[in-house]
Amino acid sequence: MYFKKLTIKNFGPIKSFDFNFSFLGNGNPKPLVLVGLNGSGKSIVLAHLINALITIKQQSFEDVEINNGKVYKYRSPLYISIGEAFSFSKVEFQNDLYVSDWTLNCKKKDFVSNAGIVPNLDFWGDIPEHENSYFSTNASQKSDKVNEIFSDSVAIYFPVNRYEEPAWLNQDDLKIQAHFSELRRVSGISNREIIQTNPLKKNQDWVLDVVLDKYVNEAKFMDMPLPQGVSGPTPTVQLTHYVGQNTLMLEGINEILGKILMESGAHLRIGVANRKNRQISVMAGNEVLVQNIFQLSTGESILLNLFLSILRDFDLSTQQDTPLAEICGIVIIDEVDAHLHIVQQTQFLPKLIKLFPKIQFILTTHSPFFILGLNKQLGLEGFDIIELPDARLIKPSEFSEFESLFDSVEDAQNLQLIVNKSTKPIVFVEGTIDIDYINKAAALLGKQNILDAIELRDAGGFGGLNKIHGVAKTPIVHAFAVRFMLLYDCDVSKNDQTQDGYYLKVIPQYANPIEKGIENLFSKDVIELLRQENPRFIDITPAHNKVIRGVNSVIPEKLEINSDEKRNICNWLVSKANKSHFEGFSIIFDFIESFINGK
Repeated sequence: MYFKKLTIKNFGPIKSFDFNFSFLGNGNPKPLVLVGLNGSGKSIVLAHLINALITIKQQSFEDVEINNGKVYKYRSPLYISIGEAFSFSKVEFQNDLYVSDWTLNCKKKDFVSNAGIVPNLDFWGDIPEHENSYFSTNASQKSDKVNEIFSDSVAIYFPVNRYEEPAWLNQDDLKIQAHFSELRRVSGISNREIIQTNPLKKNQDWVLDVVLDKYVNEAKFMDMPLPQGVSGPTPTVQLTHYVGQNTLMLEGINEILGKILMESGAHLRIGVANRKNRQISVMAGNEVLVQNIFQLSTGESILLNLFLSILRDFDLSTQQDTPLAEICGIVIIDEVDAHLHIVQQTQFLPKLIKLFPKIQFILTTHSPFFILGLNKQLGLEGFDIIELPDARLIKPSEFSEFESLFDSVEDAQNLQLIVNKSTKPIVFVEGTIDIDYINKAAALLGKQNILDAIELRDAGGFGGLNKIHGVAKTPIVHAFAVRFMLLYDCDVSKNDQTQDGYYLKVIPQYANPIEKGIENLFSKDVIELLRQENPRFIDITPAHNKVIRGVNSVIPEKLEINSDEKRNICNWLVSKANKSHFEGFSIIFDFIESFINGK
């Protein structure tokens, strides 16, 4: 079972998504990776696919996560894209099954006259005149195909809230023992779930089943003759080997463990403790590597359960004697990189995906490291990347997160060069105008000794300070030779921060005529001087009346520094102003002095 095509029109941020799923020349499906900023529609795409899987499964099976006749995702006019009159989607499978739904912003009988369009999309004519939504699937007419799909292949979804509690969080976890699974052998019961959240306990029980069934049911015996040294009957020795589905599953489990734990030179395998303490352990040769799989790290546990769940789900199908490379079906993983270390994203996860070439993986990610690893394992043509909300097919190098990553690395390297060249603590301000004002204030207020103790540097504007702030939140800040401080103007929504080697201070906002920028430190008298000197310096919005929700309000006069005159204003004040004009700058020197003293 594979998805064939997905069409989405006017749903949330997605205006148009029309994608034919890709396959290699040998018929194997290409993994599809959905990327984009938060809110770009990645979860919307997944919701349509998962809804389709659940809908068709409901037609033949009772044990589905959503009640029969209900849907996984809401259908509401609230989800229609802003400015549009309808939303439409259609999910098509390779075996001619489909699931489709319409939502209109009014009843159909009024739609054409209100919207002025007749949509040229499937099932428009089937929408009842007095309805504003329509849901359609042909699964009920093709129950044989539905049975075949969910009996022979994998269909599972891992939401972003999947997790396993670490062993240290709850000591009871360490006492959990594996038990043999109890399956309901009733018509219409699949014993399988599409949505996987906390599968570790189920996987542990399943592993115990696999081990028992292998050694009880799949043992094959063969008599091998030994060299005969004397006359008489030929001596033989009985050899045991194992053949069957459980043997293949156990080999697959061990291969997955090897990819996750990466123990060089060690043959990893599953071990089972005795019946008094039935724990599943990980063995390296004859040595216990992990006493209980509940004791794995969060990242290891997540990877193990992602891929053991694929094996377990397929093992509950009707297929038998199937190695990893032949397991087929659909696996959807939201934020596949969540809680994984960079090495796990770049190396382990792509290698595990490569173990299942017949699985149609549909993944969302923010991680350029995962994309790099997938490209290395599968090659440029081995997978597809779609960037949302534009639904644009892109190459790995076009992934916007790469640009952010490289920019961050470049910013960190540049900052480190600047900081490590200095012998004094550094104070970064938003621009050269701030530097000129602070230098003049130091001279007038007798604070030159404070300024001489630091190096005052231009960060290249508000955005430059933010870049430095981004670098300062990373571990690289601990490699800097000197301490530094970021000094923001009053009009930013940030909080003061103090940590080893790094300070962030926001100049308070005072009740002065100019509300924004470092010019807020100048009093009413200074601003009046500027108005008299040159009317071009100050932009004025006169006091006026404004009716707000039926209530008349008086809006006071508003003064703003003309952005094109900021440099001219600075030059005039630096050359003409006196000590009293710069009294408001005392707070800056208080900040710098505290920074120097490490307070």
